[in-house]
Amino acid sequence: MKAAGRAVAVVGLVLAVACVNSDVLRLEESVRPATDPGGIRLIAQEPTEPYSVIALLSVSSPDRGVEALRERLIREAARLGGDAVLLDSESLARTGEKRRISAKVIVFEKDAF
Repeated sequence: MKAAGRAVAVVGLVLAVACVNSDVLRLEESVRPATDPGGIRLIAQEPTEPYSVIALLSVSSPDRGVEALRERLIREAARLGGDAVLLDSESLARTGEKRRISAKVIVFEKDAF
C-alpha cells in the first residue's frame, strides 16, 4: 500500500514538473559544462560586471505558479552553463491563459576581475 502511494506521488511530481514548458535559443555554438543551479543568480537589472549572453530562455505554463516557472528557469540556465539569469522587461507576461517568464542566460567574464 505504501509503495503504491509513493508511486502515485512520484507520477504526480513528474507531471507537475512536465507542465512547465521551456524554449531555448542558444546564441553560441560551444557547449558549456553545466553549473550548479544553487549558484545561479536571478537578476532584474543589467549587471555592472562584464558578461556575455549565451542563450535566450522562456518558460511558460497554463497552470503552474511563478515559483515553478522560476525553478525551471534556473534549472535550464544551469544546464546551459550559465552564471545568472537576466530577466527581460516582458517577464511575468501572460499570453492568453499562460504565465511566461523570459530572460537572457549570461556568463560573467572570469578574467575581467
